[in-house]
Amino acid sequence: MRDMTTNPVGNKPKRILKSAGKSIRKDYIAYLMIAPAIICYLVYLWQPIFSGIMLSFYKTQGFEKASFVGMKNYITILKDPLFYKALGNSAKYTLWSLPIESIMPIVLAVFINEIVHGKKLFTTIVYLPCMIPGIVASVMWKIMFDPSDAGLFNTIIERFGGTPLAWLQDPRLTIMLIVISIAWAGIGSKTILYIANLQSVSTDLYEAASLDGAGFWSRVRHITLPHMSGLMKMLIVMQIIGVFKIFQQPLTMTGGGPNNESITLMIYAYQKAFEYFRIDESAAVSVMVMTILIIFTVIYFNITKAKENNNQ
Repeated sequence: MRDMTTNPVGNKPKRILKSAGKSIRKDYIAYLMIAPAIICYLVYLWQPIFSGIMLSFYKTQGFEKASFVGMKNYITILKDPLFYKALGNSAKYTLWSLPIESIMPIVLAVFINEIVHGKKLFTTIVYLPCMIPGIVASVMWKIMFDPSDAGLFNTIIERFGGTPLAWLQDPRLTIMLIVISIAWAGIGSKTILYIANLQSVSTDLYEAASLDGAGFWSRVRHITLPHMSGLMKMLIVMQIIGVFKIFQQPLTMTGGGPNNESITLMIYAYQKAFEYFRIDESAAVSVMVMTILIIFTVIYFNITKAKENNNQ
């Protein structure tokens, strides 16, 4: 048998450890400077994730593990009809928000990038909603959608002789109105990113296209959009992840009502934990949401990569 001490494969881990040790000794000051950030990242992000995963397999008393129950918490959640209601609503929030928050920032970014005068003014106006704290924005929209005569929109409708609407109390409108409030607060940041991305497009490309007789829409289709495609894919994934686990806006504006028509998976997990004091089942819901998002992200990137390979 060949001696492992002379085997390059057997010595590879030793070489890696030795190289890592030299790197740490050489740049120890840099590692000391980033150590607090790494520790905070592990303590405040990864530790709660692993603790939540562990709690989901136990029956709990408060936040303490009482006894191991395996998949019982997951089975209980999957038997609850309200879970499927929350799952469907979370999907509705995501699907409704995609066309609004994917298209509008691109349109605004292209418009602002094309104008000659007032570019900074329009950029500031678009970004202003992002500066309002989320809870404040939600309360503001709740007041505007107030179904009574005191609501801003109903006041305007009555002024023009119309009939006041129920707004957030109408199950047919609730999710769409909450999505509008989310889009209003989130479009600005995406627009700024697209504008920054467009600054890296060479003006020579636009000049060459203009000399070839390409119009505005032709330049956007063949130059602007392909250049923005990488950022668009990243923002779409981030948006789906963010909206699918939406919590603050529906909780503030409707509390999940009326009749659970706007409840989401995160509100469902919140109710399990802080209204019914079932921390174990709440942890199971959170783990299921995380799993769904991981699976979707992997599938999305695989599909995107396959399309790119086919186009090459």
